[in-house]
Parts: sequence; structure tokens; C-alpha cells
Amino acid sequence: MQHGRSQLRDWMKRREFTQREAAAYLGIDETFLTKLLSGVRQPGLTNAVKLERHTGIPIEAWMSSEQGETDVVAHAKTRKRA
Repeated sequence: MQHGRSQLRDWMKRREFTQREAAAYLGIDETFLTKLLSGVRQPGLTNAVKLERHTGIPIEAWMSSEQGETDVVAHAKTRKRA
């Protein structure tokens, strides 16, 4: 599976969105979007769900093989145990 940030870039390109337009459409801060696209940040569970809802990019796509589980996946697993 292609990583979430690659899928997000592809999604933006298909819609011809600038980062500002994409951030507004997704309801997230433009600075946060920039950090997602550069790999500096990973979305938390709330933002991963929001991204999935608006773009179709599955939450699992934000997992990084280099980093192991992201905060998104670890948080989701914790919530399932509770």
C-alpha cells in the first residue's frame, strides 16, 4: 500500500488543489498539511479519520514501515482494548 502522504499528494494533484485549497477543503490547518506532506508529522486518529472521510485514504496508509506503528494505529489499538 502506498503511504498516506503519497496518496494525499496524488489526491491533491488529481483535483488540482493547492495546499491552501486542500487544507480548506479538508478542514485542517495549512501548516499541518505541509508537515503531513513532508513527513514531519503523522495525523492523529481524529485527523486520520477526517482524511479518510474526505479523500478515501485509509487510516492504515499512514503507517510507516520505517517508523513501525504511527500514533494513529497505536491509538486505534488502544481504543479497541478499552
